[in-house]
Amino acid sequence: MSKAGIICFVLGIIGFISFLISISIVGYIDDRINEECDTEVGTIGQIIGADEGKCQDARDWKSLITSLQIPILSIGALLGLTGGMMIFRD
Repeated sequence: MSKAGIICFVLGIIGFISFLISISIVGYIDDRINEECDTEVGTIGQIIGADEGKCQDARDWKSLITSLQIPILSIGALLGLTGGMMIFRD
Protein backbone atom coordinates (compact mmCIF):
# COMPACT_ATOMS: atom_id res chain seq x y z
CA MET A 1 0.00 0.00 0.00
CA SER A 2 1.17 3.46 -0.84
CA LYS A 3 1.98 5.67 2.15
CA ALA A 4 1.09 8.79 0.16
CA GLY A 5 -2.26 7.22 -0.75
CA ILE A 6 -3.04 6.46 2.89
CA ILE A 7 -2.07 9.98 3.93
CA CYS A 8 -4.25 11.53 1.22
CA PHE A 9 -7.16 9.29 2.13
CA VAL A 10 -6.88 10.15 5.84
CA LEU A 11 -6.66 13.86 5.01
CA GLY A 12 -9.78 13.46 2.87
CA ILE A 13 -11.64 11.91 5.80
CA ILE A 14 -10.45 14.72 8.07
CA GLY A 15 -11.70 17.25 5.49
CA PHE A 16 -15.12 15.61 5.39
CA ILE A 17 -15.32 15.55 9.20
CA SER A 18 -14.29 19.22 9.25
CA PHE A 19 -17.13 19.98 6.86
CA LEU A 20 -19.63 18.26 9.17
CA ILE A 21 -18.25 20.11 12.18
CA SER A 22 -18.56 23.43 10.33
CA ILE A 23 -22.25 22.68 9.69
CA SER A 24 -22.75 22.16 13.43
CA ILE A 25 -20.89 25.36 14.29
CA VAL A 26 -22.95 27.43 11.84
CA GLY A 27 -26.15 25.97 13.30
CA TYR A 28 -25.03 26.80 16.83
CA ILE A 29 -24.09 30.37 15.93
CA ASP A 30 -27.39 30.82 14.08
CA ASP A 31 -29.36 29.58 17.09
CA ARG A 32 -27.50 31.96 19.41
CA ILE A 33 -28.11 34.87 17.03
CA ASN A 34 -31.82 34.06 16.93
CA GLU A 35 -32.04 33.78 20.73
CA GLU A 36 -29.93 36.79 21.69
CA CYS A 37 -29.79 39.21 18.79
CA ASP A 38 -32.99 38.89 16.77
CA THR A 39 -35.32 39.55 19.68
CA GLU A 40 -36.72 42.94 20.67
CA VAL A 41 -34.32 43.25 23.59
CA GLY A 42 -31.40 42.15 21.42
CA THR A 43 -32.27 44.64 18.70
CA ILE A 44 -32.47 47.47 21.22
CA GLY A 45 -29.16 46.35 22.70
CA GLN A 46 -27.57 46.50 19.27
CA ILE A 47 -28.96 49.96 18.57
CA ILE A 48 -27.68 51.46 21.83
CA GLY A 49 -24.42 49.52 21.68
CA ALA A 50 -24.99 47.43 24.80
CA ASP A 51 -23.96 44.24 23.00
CA GLU A 52 -20.52 45.74 22.24
CA GLY A 53 -20.69 44.49 18.65
CA LYS A 54 -20.98 40.82 19.61
CA CYS A 55 -24.03 40.23 17.41
CA GLN A 56 -22.25 41.59 14.36
CA ASP A 57 -19.15 39.57 15.23
CA ALA A 58 -21.30 36.43 15.39
CA ARG A 59 -22.83 37.23 12.01
CA ASP A 60 -19.35 37.81 10.56
CA TRP A 61 -18.07 34.47 11.93
CA LYS A 62 -21.13 32.67 10.58
CA SER A 63 -20.54 34.20 7.15
CA LEU A 64 -16.84 33.30 7.21
CA ILE A 65 -17.45 29.69 8.21
CA THR A 66 -20.24 29.33 5.66
CA SER A 67 -17.96 30.61 2.90
CA LEU A 68 -15.29 28.03 3.87
CA GLN A 69 -17.62 25.01 3.85
CA ILE A 70 -17.56 24.27 0.11
CA PRO A 71 -13.76 24.60 -0.24
CA ILE A 72 -13.27 22.32 2.78
CA LEU A 73 -15.61 19.73 1.30
CA SER A 74 -14.03 20.01 -2.14
CA ILE A 75 -10.48 19.62 -0.88
CA GLY A 76 -11.53 16.72 1.36
CA ALA A 77 -13.27 14.95 -1.52
CA LEU A 78 -10.33 15.53 -3.85
CA LEU A 79 -7.81 14.20 -1.33
CA GLY A 80 -10.03 11.25 -0.43
CA LEU A 81 -10.54 10.25 -4.06
CA THR A 82 -6.87 10.73 -4.89
CA GLY A 83 -5.81 8.67 -1.89
CA GLY A 84 -8.36 5.99 -2.72
CA MET A 85 -7.14 5.76 -6.29
CA MET A 86 -3.50 5.56 -5.14
CA ILE A 87 -4.33 2.78 -2.69
CA PHE A 88 -6.41 0.88 -5.25
CA ARG A 89 -3.71 1.21 -7.89
CA ASP A 90 -1.12 -0.48 -5.68
